[in-house]
Amino acid sequence: MPESNDKRDLIREAYDWFKRHHTWIALAVFVTASVLQYLAKIVNSPMLVVSCGIAFLISVVERLIKIGTSIDEVLTLLRSRQAPQSLPQCMEDLHGRLKNVNRSKKVIIRHLGLDMTEAWNELKRAIGSCEAGEIHCEVLIMTDQPTELGPDAPAEMKTWCTSVKGSIDRMKQDARTLGSSFAKQKRKLTFVLRKYTGTPTVHGLTLVEPFERGYVSFASWGFQSTFEWGGDDYFTFSSGSASPVDRRLRQLLGGAFDHHWSSTSTEVFVYPEPRATPQPGHA
Repeated sequence: MPESNDKRDLIREAYDWFKRHHTWIALAVFVTASVLQYLAKIVNSPMLVVSCGIAFLISVVERLIKIGTSIDEVLTLLRSRQAPQSLPQCMEDLHGRLKNVNRSKKVIIRHLGLDMTEAWNELKRAIGSCEAGEIHCEVLIMTDQPTELGPDAPAEMKTWCTSVKGSIDRMKQDARTLGSSFAKQKRKLTFVLRKYTGTPTVHGLTLVEPFERGYVSFASWGFQSTFEWGGDDYFTFSSGSASPVDRRLRQLLGGAFDHHWSSTSTEVFVYPEPRATPQPGHA
């Protein structure tokens, strides 16, 4: 509900302003309470006594606000020590956020994937449940050629390449199906799929608009020389977070996506599919 969101933003702005100036507010309240208490003794007025009580309550609220500042700092530290989540948990979180986006909004999603055998089904479900008027989705999928991986690519990763072609075929068909469904509802879906080379390390998804929410994991060597793709070890970040950990996660995922998108990938599929250019001499 836009109106309720505006009210929450207004309340939050007032709360932040109060926190920034709570020292001066406390001083003003203290001076006011002292003056009222002095006048109450001289004039012996019930109204002044009540006013003094109100001023005292306001000073108590100010102290609570100051305590709240400390709580915010603690919460920031807790967020920097967040527990990892599995891919299904992350996609369920994304699904819950997207299904509440209203028709007037535009959604932008960027996914830096591996072979997309598991992630695509979850992402497709989240896109299908979103009521936004326009959705733009960019997906990077790893190469289907083991020789295009880096020289340090482990044997386990080379086997992932065999699943890429099947994932691409499914994504093409599903994008067409989703796009047709969107068009019937007078909504718009754009989908761009690119295939990148090199050894995948960072992977994950970022919801860029209408608000930021990121999910990032890392493919790396684990204990006993086993290579793990990180399916149970995703970390999240959101817009507005002051955590240095969140800021670093955002840089790692965003930087990897931009690098592969612009420097190491080739276009595989675009929806809506471009119309074929008529050949000269043909009607």
